[in-house]
This record gives sequence, structure tokens and C-alpha cells, in this order.
Amino acid sequence: MRILHRLTGLAAVALSGLLLWLPPVSAETVVRIPAAGSAADTSHRFFADLLAQVLARTAATDGPARVEITASSPAQERILRDLETGGLDVYWVGTNPTREQRLLAVRVPLTGGMLGLRVPVIRADRVADFDRITGLNDLRGLTACQGDQWPDSDILEANGLTVARINHFRLMYDMLKAGRCDYFPRGLQEVYAEVAGQPPGTVVAYDRLVIAYRYPMYFFTGPNNGALAQRLTAGLTAMAHDGSLRRFWESHPVTQGVFPLTRFNDSRVLLLTNPMLPKETPVQDQALWLPFPGLPPGADFRGNAPLRDGAF
Repeated sequence: MRILHRLTGLAAVALSGLLLWLPPVSAETVVRIPAAGSAADTSHRFFADLLAQVLARTAATDGPARVEITASSPAQERILRDLETGGLDVYWVGTNPTREQRLLAVRVPLTGGMLGLRVPVIRADRVADFDRITGLNDLRGLTACQGDQWPDSDILEANGLTVARINHFRLMYDMLKAGRCDYFPRGLQEVYAEVAGQPPGTVVAYDRLVIAYRYPMYFFTGPNNGALAQRLTAGLTAMAHDGSLRRFWESHPVTQGVFPLTRFNDSRVLLLTNPMLPKETPVQDQALWLPFPGLPPGADFRGNAPLRDGAF
């Protein structure tokens, strides 16, 4: 019996020693993002899917991670405050100097600059009116629907355009259809999926006209989440340079309708300046930006005054 106890004890010691030599199991990182603002916010799926892909791409170096969508979808400024305080981990917004001071910007444009390539969504019965627009001055007599807290509103106003600022995304299409504004400029990455979700015959993506300004959308993290910001920067940079980010745009259900870009060869492009574009914007790295008909490569569209006539 003593021999049996001695053997059992030796086995336990050997097992404990073996466990000490086993590599530790990495804990799964949970990355929290807010819920979509409404059913019309189809771009939420795009950014959540892209975030999941970047986390999977960096799992070998940074460990396993998963995206967790919270139950609430507050207004944009509240989301940014939640990032600052640690209530959320990642969100995607267009950049400006204030946001880059408050938060950590992952300076890889998530859509290659498509956010600043705006197709006006208009009521279906207004197509003839927009066919007559040939330059920026023609837009100045019309009113754009935009988010109250979106830097886009500041950009449009800096170029002399009239903006109806609206607090919640879910109200914007209703206001457009009610005639409270004339057009709703939407980024290329979101416009076609959003219009497809509206009742047939109510609104159209008027892509004979494109309003263009340099305006990258980034992932942002809180100021104390530097490790996650570095992880996302490394993953997205690699995807941009090996072509997999472009392939993601071309295959994702939300953005695949943008391609091929030759569909815009005959579009009228109105160029706006963006006086709020941060100086750190990587405009010279062409791998990060989507080439678009009519736009000069490497242009940053900075400026401090409205253009006299923004048509190319």
C-alpha cells in the first residue's frame, strides 16, 4: 500500500511539473462596439465585419479576439465619450483634429476615402432638378440633410452649402422624403445598400453627381487603449498593402455595388475643400486610397475658403 501511495505521489508531482511547462492559454479579447443606429444603417455591418477580419488577421501575434455588439446605440457624441471613458473599445467615424486629440486614431482609411466621395440621395421626383446642376454654385440654393454632430456638416458649410443638421440617423431619410431637405449626401460605401433598403420609388442614389472631399474614416479607440490601436493599425496597413482590403470592399455586400469604378466615368464631380483635415492624414500613401475617376492622386483638398466653382 505504501508503494502505491508513493507511486501516486510521484505521479502527482510529475503531472504538476508537466502543467508548469505547458504554454499559458491566451484569454480572448472582447472588443465592444455600439449597435446600429437603425435598420437603415447598413454600413454598421460593413465596419463590424471589417473589424472582425482585422482581429482575425492579427490573432497570431496579438491573441484571439471577438467583436461584441452592445445593446445600445446612442448619438455619435455619446459614443465618443464612451470610447474616452472605456465604455466602448472601438468606433468608426470620419476624422477631424478634435477627434484625433481626444482619441487614438488608426490612420488607415477604412473605405479608401469613399466616405468623402458623396452621392446625393434625392427623392425620385427630383431627378430633373439635379440634372440641371453643373457646378457648386447650383448646390448653394439647396439644403443637405446631415448629422448634427458629423464633421461633414462643417465641411459642407465651410464650402458655402446649406445644411439641415439632424440629431439621429433614423430621422434623416424621413426628412428627405418629406421634403424638409433636398438631398442627403452619402458615402460610396453606404449609399447603394441604404437606398436599396428604402421603399421602392421613394428615393434614388443620384450618381450622375459626386461631391468629393478628402475625408477619411478611421477606427478610433480610447486614449488608454494603445495596444488595441497598434494592433488595428498593423492589421489594416498589411491588408491595404497586400490588396486584401481592396478585395474586402469589392466583395462585401454593403460595398460591392460601388464597383467597377468605371460606372462613375461620366459623373459630374464637384470638389470641396476640407479645412479640418488633420495634417497627419497619410495622403501620399497611395495604397491606402481608392483611385476615383477625376480625382488627382495624392490630392488632400485642404483649403481655408470655399472654391469659386468646384466642378472638374
